[in-house]
Amino acid sequence: MTMAWYPHFMSDYESDTTHLSLMEHGAYRLLLDHYYKKRQPLPANASVLHRVCRAFASDEQAAVQAVLDEFFELREDGYHQKRADKEIDKANEISVKRTAAANVRHSKDNKLKAERPSQNGSNSPNSGDANAVQVHSKSNASAGANALQMDTQLTTHTNKEKDPAIAAGSISEQFKDLVDFKTRGKGNGASFLGKCRKEYPIEEVKRAAGLTIAADAEDPIAFMRSILDGTGRRPMSQAEMNSAANRKLVI
Repeated sequence: MTMAWYPHFMSDYESDTTHLSLMEHGAYRLLLDHYYKKRQPLPANASVLHRVCRAFASDEQAAVQAVLDEFFELREDGYHQKRADKEIDKANEISVKRTAAANVRHSKDNKLKAERPSQNGSNSPNSGDANAVQVHSKSNASAGANALQMDTQLTTHTNKEKDPAIAAGSISEQFKDLVDFKTRGKGNGASFLGKCRKEYPIEEVKRAAGLTIAADAEDPIAFMRSILDGTGRRPMSQAEMNSAANRKLVI
């Protein structure tokens, strides 16, 4: 296992390396990084270490050798560095303890799971699948119910608009319902009607609202406004008059 980091004691490093050149500093740090990353002594192979330090020029290779001679000890298994060996041993010890603690914790958890009865009283290996199917079924049922409710609401609203015999309430309520339906709740039919009452005679407002509902206008507010302003004024057809009468023009 490689080490992702290692402690760097700046004061100790500085006191030991004040005499090094910039090139030697670079070689020393690269050698230490490789040492900690591999968690083992540096190989006693000059060519490999030159590549570790990117030392291709002769003066760069000389800097690598100077650092090895001063800060590392050559043994049978490679170049050792006393401080690095100490930190690696400490890291290995901590890793072993954490692994042991994790194994104990997982063992206890598995034992508790084995001893704890499942909520439905069954320890069957298929109980998890059964629960998953049950949750999925409930989710599908809920989604289906919501879709059915929305479809019923839209169908009911459309039928009320298309069939005057089904229509209920005053023309103002029907107009507000139409605005709400066509704008998906973003329009404000009540506010618009309030402004119209202040600006136009009540009979004109009734007539314009009735025409708008009879036409099933896609933009009810704009349609009614055009009628009231005269840009869309036209006589009411017999069918529209019958529809308006059936809707009980009360505003």
